[in-house]
Order: sequence, then structure tokens, then C-alpha cells
Amino acid sequence: MALYQTSSSINPWTKGLLDGVNAFDVELSRLQEDGLILLAKDVPATYTTLNILLQDVPAGDDYFIVCFNSSNSIIYSVSSRFTIATSSSGQSNPKPDPSVPTVTASGPPNPLNGFASTLGPSANSGNSLTSPNTKVLGLGGIVVLSAALLGGVMTLW
Repeated sequence: MALYQTSSSINPWTKGLLDGVNAFDVELSRLQEDGLILLAKDVPATYTTLNILLQDVPAGDDYFIVCFNSSNSIIYSVSSRFTIATSSSGQSNPKPDPSVPTVTASGPPNPLNGFASTLGPSANSGNSLTSPNTKVLGLGGIVVLSAALLGGVMTLW
């Protein structure tokens, strides 16, 4: 078991003030295998730290943390390569930051598994029923349906 703490020294990313990124997703990626562990979805962009607890994740020296948007596949940050050691290696774990949640990932990488945790609604996903995109699509559907009905009435008349 290991606790990995993302911080500016591990995964440097300077977020812009008005860049439109309100939330992001975090994954643990491994190069030598089909290694992908989806850790956290919709992490608020106000977080500067995220506690990650790893249980039964295989040891290796080819891991990366990736911060991205899973809705549109934009990658914001990729960490430097780092090592996950076995719990018997005697390495100490950093103390968790009590002001942010801890995401727990367990088992070997599996790209078919979903996110281990969802931390909040994403304001930039466009999937909300009240988002402007949904309203435009709804209005467009009403216009198309009205035009089809009007065409049918005119054909019958």
C-alpha cells in the first residue's frame, strides 16, 4: 500500500486564471503494460493537491500521472516518470493533506474500469440539461419538427 500525493513538485501545472477549466480528471498511466488506472473524475480546479492511496497496484518504475478532460480528450499536464515501490521496500509514505479528499485505487491497471472516484460535477462537460448546448439542440429539434409538420400539412392541402 502506498500513498502518492500529487503536488507542484511531482506534477507541475500552472493553471490560467480565466482558461475555462473548472474541473479535470486524473489517471495513473503505466508504459510497460496496458497500464491505465482512472483515478478521479471532475477534480475541482481549485485543488492544488490530491491524495491518492494505492492498494495492490503493481510496483514499477514507469508510472505517470496525467491530468486531462475525459469529455474532449484535452491533456493539461503529464508528470515526470516515477516509481511505485512495494510496501516491503521500507520507503516512507507522505502524510495526506487533510484539506482535500483521498482517492483510493486498487488492483492492477485495467483500462476498462471506470474512475475510482468522482469528486464533483464538471462545469465544462456540456452534459448538463441546463447547458447552452442542450438548449440550442432542443430549440433546433423543435424547429425541425415544426418544419416537417408544416410540410406535411401543405402536402395534404
